[in-house]
Amino acid sequence: MSDLIHWYAPWSGRLLIGSIVLLAFAGCACALLWRKRLKSPHCPYCGYSMTAATSLRCPECGRTSTSDRQLRGGRRWRLASALLAIAIVVPGLVAARRMRQYGWDYYLTFGPGHYFFGQYTVDRIAVNGVNVRVIGDRSRLVRDQKLEIRSSQSTSTTDGVYWFIGDTTANGPLVGRGEDITGNGRPNIVIREFSGGAHCCTTYVIYEVGSPGVATEIARIDAQNGAGFQDRDHDGYPEFILPDWTWAYELTCYACLRYPQVVLKFDGAGYSPSIELMLEPELEADYIIAWMKQTADDQAALGNDLSSTMMRDQVWGEMLHLIYAGHAETAWSLYDAAWNDAWGDKDANLAGFTSIMHKSRFWPLLKELNGGALE
Repeated sequence: MSDLIHWYAPWSGRLLIGSIVLLAFAGCACALLWRKRLKSPHCPYCGYSMTAATSLRCPECGRTSTSDRQLRGGRRWRLASALLAIAIVVPGLVAARRMRQYGWDYYLTFGPGHYFFGQYTVDRIAVNGVNVRVIGDRSRLVRDQKLEIRSSQSTSTTDGVYWFIGDTTANGPLVGRGEDITGNGRPNIVIREFSGGAHCCTTYVIYEVGSPGVATEIARIDAQNGAGFQDRDHDGYPEFILPDWTWAYELTCYACLRYPQVVLKFDGAGYSPSIELMLEPELEADYIIAWMKQTADDQAALGNDLSSTMMRDQVWGEMLHLIYAGHAETAWSLYDAAWNDAWGDKDANLAGFTSIMHKSRFWPLLKELNGGALE
């Protein structure tokens, strides 16, 4: 049953055992403490009056008591204390073991604990006098979080759904938690906000900590469906890799397309597109033939009815990769060579493709990247 109830599962059967021990021993302890001292002696086993008895042996049931105190009853403080100690310690050990495995936060989120321990720290860092903290709130039983930034200048608190300090790079460790990621010798803090929606929305804010206690925002990037850092030029400082999400849901399904990437590099004042890092070397003359043969072989190996559609999606993805790498002319040649009449009208599809490209916020960049091939 523990596997069927999400909030109960981490306790497993140990919670049941701990609860039984707690109730049993606590109940016995309470019973001992509630016992009243009798005015006259009675047999503790059958209740027979021992007032006239000359010994500790009961003339009614024949059982012998251990002392006159037992005949008169009363509260058993020592035994009750021992039982209460067991009732507290055993469930406590069970709970401690499970909390070490799953964390305190998991259990405080459920039950009455969240009312007494409402706000809690999800993550925090301190960088040269600037303190950043992500705050969760159990009392509301929602996933919303707050971001708190304390500096020598001010303290700001911003509501949101999910906040993250730092970001994992594509080819390295976590960055943006106080190390220099721009190359100017000053520590940086990367804040990532995620709205919690499907395929949306992520925003990156990059701070630079100059003098102690002073954080300056140097970039705010609308990453839409996601982005990340990667050291493209291998200089030890990561660039920001931003897919062009203009193409989402346009040519095919969301997960079917190879999204083109724009490389943003720190230019001393902020992050701007780097044509130098986006340009790729000249392609070999037989590139199109080799690509089509390899793609056709891959699709033939699938042996399913979707192979034609998947082939079309791969053509779109490769064309985008070529255009965002400075090879638009090769992209048009690939389109002419690979197009299948089963995919629809060739000219109409190409017109739709170019109209989407014109809507991209990187359209001026693409024209510069490809010279006159996109005019």
